[in-house]
Amino acid sequence: MREKQRNLCVCAALALLLLTVQAGAVQVMHVPTQLTVDNVFHAYPRIGDGGHVAWVGGAANPEVFLYNGTRTIQLTSNGFLNGVPFYGALPGAPAPSDEPEIDINASGQVVWSAVTSSGTHEIFFYDGITTTQLTTNAYEDVRPRLNNSGQVVWQGMADGATYDIFLYDGVATQRLTTNSFNDVAPGINDSGDIVWMWQDGDGASYKVVKYVQPNTTPCPIEPKLYSPSGSGAPGGMRTFMWEDTAADWINIQVWSEGPNCGTLNAWYAASAVCQGSICKATPPQGFPVGRHWWWVNVWNSECGFKMQAGGKINSFTVDPCTAPRLISPDSDAITTGTKPTFIFTDSGAEWYEILAWTSNGYLAIDQWVDESLICESGSCSVTTTYGLPAGTTNWWWLNTYSASCGFQMQPGGLWKSFTAQ
Repeated sequence: MREKQRNLCVCAALALLLLTVQAGAVQVMHVPTQLTVDNVFHAYPRIGDGGHVAWVGGAANPEVFLYNGTRTIQLTSNGFLNGVPFYGALPGAPAPSDEPEIDINASGQVVWSAVTSSGTHEIFFYDGITTTQLTTNAYEDVRPRLNNSGQVVWQGMADGATYDIFLYDGVATQRLTTNSFNDVAPGINDSGDIVWMWQDGDGASYKVVKYVQPNTTPCPIEPKLYSPSGSGAPGGMRTFMWEDTAADWINIQVWSEGPNCGTLNAWYAASAVCQGSICKATPPQGFPVGRHWWWVNVWNSECGFKMQAGGKINSFTVDPCTAPRLISPDSDAITTGTKPTFIFTDSGAEWYEILAWTSNGYLAIDQWVDESLICESGSCSVTTTYGLPAGTTNWWWLNTYSASCGFQMQPGGLWKSFTAQ
């Protein structure tokens, strides 16, 4: 390294354009701006699309410098070997070159590797405000590259024998490869696509270029389950509400006490049921009386299927629906006329079905009636359209329907017999 240190000056052709008019034509002259004048070692410059320049230099151990378009800032003063080429030998690798261990993007963010006091290379990242050491370990981390989104890739010898590719996405570091071969010389573009050289199984040459799209979609978080929860109204449909989980698809599962355990298994596209931070869906079915347990499973294209996301389970209870009480005709009554008036209590249903069977098995009356037309002050009264055979014994009962309870057949198991005259 010492013999390579010499009085190098970093020059950049930076936007000093002199326009002169000669014989009616415009002549553009590019005048370079000399960024260093201290007659010490400065080398390995890199320039970003925004005109920022980064390089390494110094009289002793090289430090990292940044020209931000206005002035020069020294980013390091740590005494490490910052940003100098890495000459580590790799089986079958191209010969070492003067490729620097430093990179810069259009925003003036800088990444580099440095030989620290531990004796191995670590990765450092300047985000435009502060410098962060991205790696702290006992193995080599070298050849960092940076895109304009502030994502960093590099190669690290995590297993102590071969290199793998690592990605810092601006929040956390991911290890992208875990094989027994050398993955080296990574590059990354502004879409987050990554390329590198991969030494295949012959152990002699680098002849495969690999590509990966990094994980840009967050994995589903642990959702909060909002409702239904606790004791509830009588049976019928329920609206399920939970926190948006960044999933593409959501699976609602309901298990119930009793012989029919799995009572719901429904998939929904998140785009159809989630708005803002809340998701909700109303499956088109009711639930039996008793206690029920529900949770959500989630899936997205990046993270796959996650069962019982967050391990969270909610429970809700379906209370029994109220049954109407049959008042008239009462048991063993004898009515006057073959079209009796049926009287019963209002159970809160929206529709009532009046049924009457004759003693010879004939369904003489089957009529649905709107509650709002026949009920008042808790009592309902209806005279059916169809009559009954005179002199026969008949049995009558009610079926009900409501949005909360759905269809209820002969609720309460009640029926009464009478004779029509």
